[in-house]
Amino acid sequence: MRCVYTGYVAQSLPPVAKELIQPPSIVASVGGGRDGYALLKTVIEASPQLQQQVPHQIYAFAGPLMPEAQFEDLQARAGSRSNVTLRRFTPHLLSVLSQADLSLSLGGYNTTMNVLRTGVRSLIVPSPSVDQAEEQRRRATLLAQRGIVDLLDRQELTPDGLTQAIVKRLAQPQPAYSINLDGARNASEGLQVLLEERASQGSVTTAAA
Repeated sequence: MRCVYTGYVAQSLPPVAKELIQPPSIVASVGGGRDGYALLKTVIEASPQLQQQVPHQIYAFAGPLMPEAQFEDLQARAGSRSNVTLRRFTPHLLSVLSQADLSLSLGGYNTTMNVLRTGVRSLIVPSPSVDQAEEQRRRATLLAQRGIVDLLDRQELTPDGLTQAIVKRLAQPQPAYSINLDGARNASEGLQVLLEERASQGSVTTAAA
C-alpha cells in the first residue's frame, strides 16, 4: 500500500470584487451553528467592552443549523449593540475573512482552512460537541503551538475573558507560516500518476503474455 501526504484540502481564495464588510472588523462564525450559541452570545455580551477598548464592527454569522429560538434570542441581544451585525449565513465567508482583522470560531475543519488560506488573525474556542471537541482542540492546539492561532478554553468564555483574548490577538502581527493547502490538486495529480503506472504495468503484462 502506498501512502502519500497531499496536504490540507482548502478552498482557493476568490478575487474580492467588492468590500463585503466595513473595516476595522471582527468576524465571528460558528459553522453550521448547531453548537455556536454560547460563543455568539458571549461575543454580543462582550461588544460594549470591545467598543471601548478596540473599536471594531463585529459581524456574526449564526449558521443555518442554529435552532430558531436561539437565533431569535441573539437577534434580540444584538439589536441594541451598534457595533454588532448578526446574520444567519453568508456564501462569501472566505472573502469576508480575507477582509477581517480577526476571526472568532469554533475551529471546525472548513473554517480553520479558511483562516489558514486568508492568513487572518484567529481566536478559536473549540466546539462543546462531544463529537467534535477533541478533533477541533487537537488541531487548534497544534496551530496555537506554532503561533498561527490563539486558543481559548470553554471555561474562559466569558465577556471579560473573551475581550482580553481579542485585545491580545489584535495586538499581534498577522501570522506568517507555510502550510500545504493544495491537498485537492495534489491528490488529483497523485491519482493520475498512479493510474498511469497501473496502465503501463498492464500493457507490459499483456505484451509479455
